[in-house]
Amino acid sequence: SQINSSPQPVVLTLASNQRYFPGLYCAIASSLAHMNPNRQVKIFVLDGGLFEQSKSKLVQLTQSYQKRVTIKFITVDESTFQAATLGPGKSHMTYCRLLIPQLVREPRTIYLDSDVLVLRDLSVLYDLNLESNNVMAAVPDSETGTIGDDSGVIAKQLNIKVESQYYNAGIMLMNLDTLRALDFIANSLAFLKDWVGFYRFHDQSAINFLFNDKIQKLPDHWNYPSWKFNQQADNAFNKIIHFTSTLPWLEAGSDPAQVLFEEYAMQLGLILDRSTPSYRKSQRQQVWQNMIAPLRAIAYPLVALGCKLLGKANQAQGYAQAGSYWRNYILTAASRQRLFNQRVEQIRSIKFNVGAIATTV
Repeated sequence: SQINSSPQPVVLTLASNQRYFPGLYCAIASSLAHMNPNRQVKIFVLDGGLFEQSKSKLVQLTQSYQKRVTIKFITVDESTFQAATLGPGKSHMTYCRLLIPQLVREPRTIYLDSDVLVLRDLSVLYDLNLESNNVMAAVPDSETGTIGDDSGVIAKQLNIKVESQYYNAGIMLMNLDTLRALDFIANSLAFLKDWVGFYRFHDQSAINFLFNDKIQKLPDHWNYPSWKFNQQADNAFNKIIHFTSTLPWLEAGSDPAQVLFEEYAMQLGLILDRSTPSYRKSQRQQVWQNMIAPLRAIAYPLVALGCKLLGKANQAQGYAQAGSYWRNYILTAASRQRLFNQRVEQIRSIKFNVGAIATTV
């Protein structure tokens, strides 16, 4: 259900350091390109060390929408989260989204990770009515199905059913007024300190455990993992693609999601640096994976047999499944390649909506 009052500006919040800048740029550019053109947009970027030249590029991007779009950079201090487990990229940057209610003085916001490509109108999500006592809306996580999969120990201690729904915090509609009233930041920081060593997914764990019964379920087109997009038989795009497996500007990948990001970035005029150590390393890893696939297909069933003889039934089953996966991986290689080629050809033939700007960045 939608709010029917006069349209408020759509408030978007993202967090990034310089390493994530290409993703941040594409996330903001694609959000603006697909936004209802009658809406004002306010963008807040939690800045964990962006270069001045990167910030200038983002300002230039927003200025191409005239006065409709504003952008504000808010410097964040990762040291606030020193007591918490280190997050992705060996930094505490992921935790900065917990500071949003304090830093973004707006009634509500859509939070977006910087590794997303937005191919639908976010104003529709922004206007969503949060029902009953819900303080957020998010899509169920595609890999961590239940809260017990994060931590059964914490669930038990906090009296939460282990089978409760678990949500991905990469894209969230947040009611900031209510979160401020609920002391969201203080409670989250206390959770991270108290349960260090028990939770698996950093600030996402805090959000799920503290607000388990106050999160409204969204359809998966609002946060669609890249691995699911790669498994599609077609290129249905009307979603937010979330690059949960690899970061396409930092790593090599031979999958449709990677090609989609590269094509969108190219049409946007964003030049991706392919000479970085992380990109070269991931290229080598890909070659290596393809080389050892046949060995895995042979070795895993043998290990499974050994485990079975030793009476280790669970391990035997695990290795048997792994062997079956790699055998299937080899047998379907030709058909996978054909489908991949078709999808890539189609992606490269599409003229994407890149919005008001397409200059060399």
